[in-house]
Amino acid sequence: MTQEEFRRRHADGWRRLERMIEWLSTGSRGELVRFEDVVDVAEFDREYRRVCKHLSLARQRLYGTDLVDYLNDLTLAANRQFYGPRRRYLPSLTRFFLQDFPALVRSYAVTVWVSAALFALPAVGISAALTFEPDLIHAVMDSERIRAMEEVYEPGSNYRSRERRADTDVAMFGFYILNNVDIGFRTVAGGVAFGLGSIFVVASNGLILGAIVTHILTLGYGGTFFPFVAGHSAPELTAIVLAGAAGLSLGWNLIAPGRRRRSDALREAASNSVRIVCGAAGMLVIAAAIEAFWSPRESIPAAVKIAAGCVMWVLTLSYFVFAGRKHES
Repeated sequence: MTQEEFRRRHADGWRRLERMIEWLSTGSRGELVRFEDVVDVAEFDREYRRVCKHLSLARQRLYGTDLVDYLNDLTLAANRQFYGPRRRYLPSLTRFFLQDFPALVRSYAVTVWVSAALFALPAVGISAALTFEPDLIHAVMDSERIRAMEEVYEPGSNYRSRERRADTDVAMFGFYILNNVDIGFRTVAGGVAFGLGSIFVVASNGLILGAIVTHILTLGYGGTFFPFVAGHSAPELTAIVLAGAAGLSLGWNLIAPGRRRRSDALREAASNSVRIVCGAAGMLVIAAAIEAFWSPRESIPAAVKIAAGCVMWVLTLSYFVFAGRKHES
C-alpha cells in the first residue's frame, strides 16, 4: 500500500481524533469538565489505539517523515489528553507545606485550641497532683517503665555514658517515625467514634507527658531531660495537637451533621482531616530525625540544645501564624 492510499484510507479517523483532542483541550482551558462529558471515552480509546498502530505501520513501511511526524504528534497529543499531564509531585508537595497546610490549620483554629486544651489541662493537672503526692506516678506508669525512664535521664548513668553508633541512630530514627506517626494516625482515627477516641489519645498523651516531666524534675534530672527533649518538642507536640484537631473535626461532623447525612458529613470532613494529618505526619518525621540524630549527642552543649529548642518553637509557631497568608483569598 502506497503512502497516499494509506493516508486516504485512514484520514477520516485521524481527523475525528483531532477534533476530540481539540474539544478536550478547549474544555481544559475553560471550566473544569469531566472527560466523558466532552467525548465518548470508548470512541476516543478506539481511535487512539488505531492511530498508534498506524504510526507503527508508517515507520515499518518507511513512509515519509511528514506523515510519521504527523502521526507521532497526534499520538502524543492523544496520550496527554487520555492519561493527563505528567504530575510534578515536588512542586505540589512544596506548595502544600509552604501554603496550603498552614492556611488549613488556621481555618481550624478553634478546633486546634480545643485540642491544645485537651492536651495541656491533663498535663498541668497531673503535674500539680504529683507535686503534692509523688507516688501518684505509679498510677500513671508501671514500675518497669518508670525505672527505664529514670535510667535514661539519670546524670552519669551507663546508658548516657555510651556513645551511640551511626547504625543505632538510623534504627532509632525508624522506630521514632513508626511510633510518632502511629500515635498521629490513631488520634485521627479516634474521631470516627464521635471524637471520643481522639479526646482519649490527646488527653492521655498530655497526662503521661506531665507525669514524666514532673517526676524527672522531682528527681533532679532536669539538667539532662530538657536538653534532650528541647530540640524535637516543638514539631512533635504540635503535630499531636493537630492530629487531635483533625480527629475532633471528624467527631463533630458526626455529632452535628446539619442537614447532611452523617456519611456525607464524615466524607466532607475527612478530606481536610486527611490533609491535616499528612502535614502532621511530616512534622513527626522531622521530630523523629531530630530525636534520633541531634537530641542524644552528649558532645553538644546543653545550652546549645536548649537554644535550638527555643528557636524550633519560634519557627513552628511563626510558620502556622504567617506561612501562606499572601495566597489566601
